[in-house]
Amino acid sequence: MSAAKRRAPCIVPLLIFMGSVFMTEVEGMELAAWPSPPVSPLATIRTFSSTLSLVWYWAGFTALTSVPKVAKVVIDGVEEIVDEVIEGSKMMVRCLSIGVVIIAAIDIVQVGTDARNLLAPDARSFPAS
Repeated sequence: MSAAKRRAPCIVPLLIFMGSVFMTEVEGMELAAWPSPPVSPLATIRTFSSTLSLVWYWAGFTALTSVPKVAKVVIDGVEEIVDEVIEGSKMMVRCLSIGVVIIAAIDIVQVGTDARNLLAPDARSFPAS
């Protein structure tokens, strides 16, 4: 590719230089501005895609920085649930233990009654006092 057909790597410094050269004030003359070149659709698409890329990376960075906060909330919630499960399990074991003791006491009374009836068949009831 020839040097005449090559594009400048960055047009912004060139535009600043051209603007400073052509935007001069001469005594007795109005300030003349260099006309801005028309904006091509390709430049608009590039600017738009660059802006969206920056927004995308900013959103990703924001999401990454919020992960520790989310993790802390999740850990606190899991701890709370585990504590409730442990307390519920303890209460259930206590209730089952009390139920087993009551059933065992009923069985002991029944075995004692059966043993008394077996050893003393005539003593079916307690004597009246």
